[in-house]
Parts: sequence; structure tokens; C-alpha cells
Amino acid sequence: MAPDTLRNEHLQIAVVRDGAELASITDASGTEYLWQGDPLIWSGRSPILFPIVGRLAGDTYSCAGKVYSLPQHGFARRKTFRRVEDVGNQLSYALASDDGTRAMYPFDFMLNVTYRLEGNSLRAGYRVINLDRKPLPFSIGAHPGFSCCRQRGDALEDYSLEFGQVEIADTCLIRDGLIAVNETRRVLTNEKTIPLTKTLFDANALVFMNLASSSITLRSRRHPATVKVDFPGFPCLGIWAKPAAPFVCIEPWFGYADPVGRNPGSPLETKPGIIILPPEQSFACEWRATVTS
Repeated sequence: MAPDTLRNEHLQIAVVRDGAELASITDASGTEYLWQGDPLIWSGRSPILFPIVGRLAGDTYSCAGKVYSLPQHGFARRKTFRRVEDVGNQLSYALASDDGTRAMYPFDFMLNVTYRLEGNSLRAGYRVINLDRKPLPFSIGAHPGFSCCRQRGDALEDYSLEFGQVEIADTCLIRDGLIAVNETRRVLTNEKTIPLTKTLFDANALVFMNLASSSITLRSRRHPATVKVDFPGFPCLGIWAKPAAPFVCIEPWFGYADPVGRNPGSPLETKPGIIILPPEQSFACEWRATVTS
């Protein structure tokens, strides 16, 4: 099935229904800002992380005394969403719980995803609705990858990330996919900018939990075009790429991987960073990408 598209005078986006995944962001000149996926490097473009962010210890958790298995970042990115009737300049999608999801995650829910264009900005919104009679434990996050090869001759080292505020920022180290919350490395000391290098992600993602900023901008020293990602309200931010690959993922998260030392099969509701949503309630969040070309 061909991607769904949406455009205005500044931007055009494409979305595929598998995972309700953003597949393209181009400006009026046709320049592509989203990583286009490469199975030899990273096939994703902008997967949605739900109902967990990161990995569980042993890839398992328990609920009501029964042990379940969930893959890293959950299952939403592997599910086909239903297209919802659009209102105005947006594309809307929904994923409802079914027998397949309940086998991994024994809860009834609805996940709505909306993409909307406003001028030169893309707004990506997520809404989780608890359709169950019991509380719904979940995490949700974004994983968009932005291209660092937008023009002929671009090199990864031409690009940098600039936070909205001066930061004293430590990254939590990652051990076998789990967060070592008591092991950190200083990334910024009264600075705003992280230069991109081929070795920046040799030790895995940068994971920040106490940032002052709620925005970050991808810049190139070779040309003026930028992508600014606003993530208001998100308590965590991941930054990741395959080492030396020509893209960078800017990942706002509600939640994070299990901490090192957590027992496999631990109750999901006790997972650090988890959201507990009461029955018949909803949770909403939104991130925004603004392209200045």
C-alpha cells in the first residue's frame, strides 16, 4: 500500500500504516530531512515505541502472577494501524488491542497517532486511552531519524546538535540494553552543542533524564537548513545512531529501559518510568519538528 501523504506550501510528509510510521519529511524544494532506512544499517525511519520504551530485563515482565514477553520498544511499530477519517491538514491513525496484543500485553487500549502540518512545522501527537477495567501500565516514545546527508558532499562531522538551553548533562550508561542509572558520563558542562562524530555512539545511545531544555536543533556548518525538535513535557530524551551512520535519532520518551539489576519477570507496574493510567482515562503527548530551509 502506498504511503499516505499530506502537504502544505512548506512541507510534505508521508506516513505508512505499518506502525503508523512517518516515512518522509521534505521541504518545498524536495530536500528530504528524514532518514530513509537501510536494512544494512538501520531499516527504521521513525518508529513509535509502545507499550514500553527500551528493553525489559530478560525481555519479560509479570502481570497478575503470569509472565509475558515483550520485544524491545514494544509491538506498536510492528502493527498495522487503521486510518482514521481526517479533519483538515492532518493524518490520523488508530491501533486497538486485539487477541494478538493481549497475548503479549493483557490490557485493552486504544493508541491514536496524529500528524499535522502547521506552516513549516510537523506536529506528531500520541493519545493512549485505557479501555480496560484495570489500570494500564505503559510507556510511549518517538524514534525519528533525521538525515545527515541532505546535500551532495555532506559528512556526518558537518552536523551538530544544539540544545535550547545551556546544559550540565550526564548520560546514563547502557549495559546489554539496560540502563545503568548509577553509572553516568558527563556529556555537556555549561554547554549547548554536541558535535556529531563517527564514534559518538560507540557505547550506544545517549540517554538524558534531567535536561533543562525542551528542544534540540540539528544543524550543519555547510548549509543553513535546520531541524528543530521540540519535546515539551517529555521527561527523557534519547539520542542515537548506528556508529558512523549518516543519520541521528532524536527520541523523546515517557519511560526508559529496565535498570541494570532488575529481575526478569518483574511486575510491569513497578517498572521505573512507567505510566499508570486509570480506567477510562487518556494520556496525550506531542513532539514537533520544525524545518528551516
